[in-house]
Amino acid sequence: MQELDATLARQTSRMNELQRQAESEPTVASLDALASIAFERGETLAALGRTDEAIGDQQLATSLLTQIVAGAGRVDLVPRMRSAGERLRTFLQRQGRGQEASVQALGEAQLLSQLGEGEQALRQVDPIVAEAKAALEATRTEEALEFYVQAATIRAGILYALQRLDEALATENESVVAVASFGAGQEPFLCALRTNRALTLGALGRTDEAQAELLEVIGAYDEMLASLPDADTVGGTVRAHNALADLLFEQGRADEAVAALQRAATLAEPFADDAEVSAQLRSIARKRTSAARAAGQLDEALQHTNTWCALAQTQAEANSTMENVEEMLEAAYDRAVLLHETGRHDLALLDAGNLVSAWEQLAGQQSERPELEQRVLMGLDVRERALSALGRHDEALVDQSRIVDTFRRMLRMGAAPQLQQGLAMTLQHRAATHRALGNLDKAQADLQEAQRLGGGVVH
Repeated sequence: MQELDATLARQTSRMNELQRQAESEPTVASLDALASIAFERGETLAALGRTDEAIGDQQLATSLLTQIVAGAGRVDLVPRMRSAGERLRTFLQRQGRGQEASVQALGEAQLLSQLGEGEQALRQVDPIVAEAKAALEATRTEEALEFYVQAATIRAGILYALQRLDEALATENESVVAVASFGAGQEPFLCALRTNRALTLGALGRTDEAQAELLEVIGAYDEMLASLPDADTVGGTVRAHNALADLLFEQGRADEAVAALQRAATLAEPFADDAEVSAQLRSIARKRTSAARAAGQLDEALQHTNTWCALAQTQAEANSTMENVEEMLEAAYDRAVLLHETGRHDLALLDAGNLVSAWEQLAGQQSERPELEQRVLMGLDVRERALSALGRHDEALVDQSRIVDTFRRMLRMGAAPQLQQGLAMTLQHRAATHRALGNLDKAQADLQEAQRLGGGVVH
């Protein structure tokens, strides 16, 4: 016991030091170190029989590791995150806090599914859903209903991601029946579940059923909005309109889809500070950008992209997870392309330069994600086009040569042969730049290489 007490004293001193360091400099390394000592001290506290304190430390370790995995994309830390989660759930179970343990397991399963580990996530969720369903049948309380539907909805989402759509639909049907059996007062809950079900029906190709469901849901939301226009109700109806627009786009009914998005945006804008509504507004802006571009209305597409950029930047500043940062950069890339296509080359150059710097920084921090290098190339491509349009050929040549060298290296390392087409196109761009600079021999060499690669060379 004395040895454990001494170990605890050392760990506590080290943990206090690392907490101060993480507060003053919250880097991935400092948070990771704090998570490690919290996990170790939690084990020592548990060995001393101080389970409540052990739970606090394991909660801290789990939270920090989850933050690093989700926020910084450090998938290499998933095994440690899961280990900390398992210990936390063990301690919670010992203290009779089983539902807290289940909630933690559900959140972890959602993240695992997002990381492509759907089967593991499903194995984690299935027993929780079964227990929640049994508890609902035994007690028939609203608390039991809410927890069952929460667990079942997560299960359906995992199944959907795994493309096991029939099973996802069956799970959603059971949730709808369970909520409907509680009668009046469950309309918002029921509408949200029916929207989920409509999305699954659409994915199964049962578009008529999906559309009919969504129209009924929107009608129900309209009745609720007449008496209670709060953020939750608005968020629900906007999500239903968003889903309806997707179906209409798939059916080639673009005008009706855009009208649905317009109504959704009008409803949502007064509630843009709400996180769920903001997410729907960003999705709407993205879809309106694509629709306007498809219709050849580039200035209108640019307006919608500006909206998307502003919303995405606000979200990333409020919560700088990797997902939010990457959405902000994706929106900025769309804007840079549209600025170039609409002749606003100075502004396109500014956006492209910022994108290259941001993606280079992410690629340096996350070398295990080769797709980030391709993002850098995308930024360089827009930048070199804008430089060329502005007559800044020497600078454009630098970017073009960097793209060519990177493509060649990636192809030598076994990248997909489709990259040859990208290399051929960049060689053509560089040939035009060489001609503008009077380097005719180099221009001819680039054109010949592009032709060998299968590019449709324009002389």
